[in-house]
Formats: sequence, structure tokens, C-alpha cells
Amino acid sequence: MPRRITFVNLILALFVTGAAATASETLPVLDAEKRIALPAVGLIRAKGVDSVVICTGTLVAPDLVVTSAHCTDKTAGLLKDIEFVAGLNGTRFLANSGAAEVLRHPKLDHATGRGKFRYDVAVIRLGRPVPEERVQPINLMHSDAVLPAQAALIGYRSTDLKLLHGRFDCALSQTLWSTLVSSTCPASQGNSGGAMLAKTGQEWRLAGVIVAASQHDTTSFIVLLDQWLRDQVDAALRRQAKRSAKVQ
Repeated sequence: MPRRITFVNLILALFVTGAAATASETLPVLDAEKRIALPAVGLIRAKGVDSVVICTGTLVAPDLVVTSAHCTDKTAGLLKDIEFVAGLNGTRFLANSGAAEVLRHPKLDHATGRGKFRYDVAVIRLGRPVPEERVQPINLMHSDAVLPAQAALIGYRSTDLKLLHGRFDCALSQTLWSTLVSSTCPASQGNSGGAMLAKTGQEWRLAGVIVAASQHDTTSFIVLLDQWLRDQVDAALRRQAKRSAKVQ
């Protein structure tokens, strides 16, 4: 289990308009083998009212992406301007789709203070499902599994959009809230909505979503998967099963 800490620093969201981090305070570029192995962790481009938001999102079903809710703040009502790009590696990508619907955590609008980050998650239902033969969605960590002491933090950077960044040795600590953990692995602009992956056997599974970073050090904050998120994924998998049944 991760060790417990208290909140001692202010935290900020990590979309493209946030404060810049230095090169030594960012996740490094993954090597080619790891980038190719993680096409489901993709880039989200969202054209808002007065800016372009760059975030990361994880494909968890052919038509569903998990990301951070603040990535959708400036895009409410602008679904046509949201794009998810899977497997972006240099100048090539494996699949892309616009958004048909964005659902933010139902408790987000009623939460206040630092605890609001516990609900800073959203799902994007894609207008065009990503074929599983192109990109295999990432499975969720089982709800009854014990969170390991270390995990992987994976995401794109707004200053280097073409390559996936991350580390697989990020130590985790529990915060005051059971559904929010921290890590000393740094996060930077564009990493919002990025994946925290936990290893189960030989498989890396989605365990959380990167939502914020400290203003004073390299601490990053990750929301763990709650029942609302799991319900959205279950519904998406049922939709996929119906689509598959119609094809047969």
C-alpha cells in the first residue's frame, strides 16, 4: 500500500494553459518499444472558446476515453471540436475520432476546495468507435485489487505533442482522501487526463487518472477509479457487445 501524506502544497490543473515546468521536472519520453505498446493512451485536442486545450486520455472501450474533467471546461457545448488521437507516435497515428458526448463526474460541480480534485474526471464517448484490431483498449484494475507501492504515469506533453512520455517506477502516497493519491514523479502541461497504470501479472491496467501537480515541488496527484467511472466503462462494453452481435 502507498504511504500516507497530508496536503501541504497548493495544486493546479495541468492542461495547456497551466504554469510551465522545466525539463528536469517532466516525465521523460518513452522509448519506441514502450510507445508502440501503449497506443490506447492517446492525445486529446479540444478547441475551446478562447484557447486550445491539450490533454491526455485513455481508451478503455472502443467508444470510450477516460480523461480529466478540467480538460473539458472550455469545451462545453463544443463536442465537434474535441478529438481523440490514439497511437500518436511522431507523425503517425493509429486511429482518431471526434466526441459524441462528454460526461463529467456528477459530484464535481458540488465539490469545493482541494477535495474537488477527487472528482476531476470525465469520460468522452467517441463518435466513431476505435477498431480493436487497431488499438486494444486498456483494462481497468480490479476494484478489489490492492494498489501497489509503485505505478506508471503516462501522458503527452503540450510542448512535445508527438511522443508519449512516462515512467514506470513512480512511488505512490495516500492523501487525506481515499480516492486521491500522490506521486513524486512529476507531471506537466498536457499530462492531465494521463494514465496511472498498475501492473497485474504481466498486464498494465488503468488504476487512476492524472489530474494535478504541486506548485512547489514535483508532486503529482492522481484520482483512483471509483464506481461511477467503472459504471461508465461497463456501459461502454455493453454497447460494444451489442455492436459485435449485430455484425455476426
